[in-house]
Amino acid sequence: MIKVIHNTDIQYVRSRICQLFTSDMHNLKTNFDKFFNITKKVFKDNLNSCDNFFFYPNKPKLSGCEIIALSVTGKSLGIDSESYFLRKLKFDHKDDFPGLIDRSNFNRRRKRLFPFIEQLNQYLANRLNQCEDVYLVDSIPVPVCKIVREKQSKICKEDFETSLDKGYSSVSRSYYYGYKLHLFTSVRGIF
Repeated sequence: MIKVIHNTDIQYVRSRICQLFTSDMHNLKTNFDKFFNITKKVFKDNLNSCDNFFFYPNKPKLSGCEIIALSVTGKSLGIDSESYFLRKLKFDHKDDFPGLIDRSNFNRRRKRLFPFIEQLNQYLANRLNQCEDVYLVDSIPVPVCKIVREKQSKICKEDFETSLDKGYSSVSRSYYYGYKLHLFTSVRGIF
């Protein structure tokens, strides 16, 4: 006996398989839990008993590890807007994150934890690039003003390291006054 499968059945099966394999990857709570555990593992020597990096007289609603994990989770899912991300947490994931703090407190604490976030990013990049020996480099000009306004520009001239310079863009075949942005990444796309 041969069973005939219709096109709609095949589409349904494909969509179910796709959901099975991608549901964890796009699940915010699952990603948060993974990053939270990684953060606790990486910073186990720097944390106090409440998973905070600094002493707080009153226990905060979210620990330092949770702030870092939330920040990294949002960036890993491609959510660049913090206000959108925190609104999404507040309305769509209220049960998953009951002790969520307001945006200004989140930003203040995240800025204070920035060195730890950088250290975590470096740890993750090193782990993902352990056996990597091929890297890609690309650059793009970032013009600040037209070349005719170069002498009038007062932007970033205080410091030699941040000063602007003239350059040539071979793509647009023209000179520009500004910066040159360089991208350095592995073949897998990890910085």
